[in-house]
Amino acid sequence: MTEIGQSARTWAPNDSGETCKLCGAAYERIWSVKERRFGSEETFHVGECARCPALILTDPPDDPGRYYPADYPSFTNPHGTNWRAPIRRVRNRALLGRRGLLADLTQRLRPHAATPFLRRTGTTSDSRILDVGSGAGLLLDDLADAGFRHLVGVDRFIPQAVEGRRYRVIKGTIEDVEGEFDLIMFHHSLEHMREQLAPLAAAARLLAPGGWLVIRLPVYPSAAWDTYHEHWFQLDVPRHEYIHSVDSLTRLVEETGLRFDGVEYDSTAQQFAGSEGYRLGLRLTATDRYFPRARMRDWARQAVEINRANRGDQGIFYFQKPLDGSRPNIADE
Repeated sequence: MTEIGQSARTWAPNDSGETCKLCGAAYERIWSVKERRFGSEETFHVGECARCPALILTDPPDDPGRYYPADYPSFTNPHGTNWRAPIRRVRNRALLGRRGLLADLTQRLRPHAATPFLRRTGTTSDSRILDVGSGAGLLLDDLADAGFRHLVGVDRFIPQAVEGRRYRVIKGTIEDVEGEFDLIMFHHSLEHMREQLAPLAAAARLLAPGGWLVIRLPVYPSAAWDTYHEHWFQLDVPRHEYIHSVDSLTRLVEETGLRFDGVEYDSTAQQFAGSEGYRLGLRLTATDRYFPRARMRDWARQAVEINRANRGDQGIFYFQKPLDGSRPNIADE
């Protein structure tokens, strides 16, 4: 197997003078990246902006919906009917939003991505929660298991709206949502949106005073980007249209009047397995069973160290609305 980092780079100087969609500066270089989640091998182009800094898809498709097929992971039935469903419900009740020895042990053995931000934001079962880009409601279903009662999701690409006794999912965008919320989540969804400022401004308007906006998404630059570049699986062209840095995302959200309260890196072994698989020409689903368990465990240990060094390839960003209820800095329209 070729050693990591020895593949040829596929980038070109920005001779056309294309400019960044966020800041207007000319891209430093343009990367050629293949679609490999589903193995279509279509080539798309990603501009690297040194000023923001950020990575931005320069040639997004006219019909992005066709890159979200019916079997896209977030569209599937949340708990399904297999034998693991009851176990998952017990785990969610024991873990999400709770503290104590049992919750800490469960998080260590079977971690849940939502636990850190639910604890940090003080979210309780009475909190009003909106999940933007929720898919069919996987995370909402987990939260409902744990006793959260006021749950709404919204997703543009789901086949149809979801109506249930425990939560509902609107087919549309955040601009179609009404009400007031204590916690709004963009859980690996902002990077999929063609417009960046408008949905964030909508979130700022929907937040109650003192409410929290939590954004979880890939981060550039990172150790994984430095190693894999065009093979970094988090590029996920053409679905990911923006890969932010801490600076670019912070500046963007603070335009809405929300205050930055920090970032926690939560990258996993997938940054290695997915990217190595892409470098070898594999689909993402094939990487789950391609690499030995021992190697996956080693990568998991590396991910922990990389996160501690603030070099992980994804993070959880926290922003809060001022308690005085002051309005965002930008106009509502």
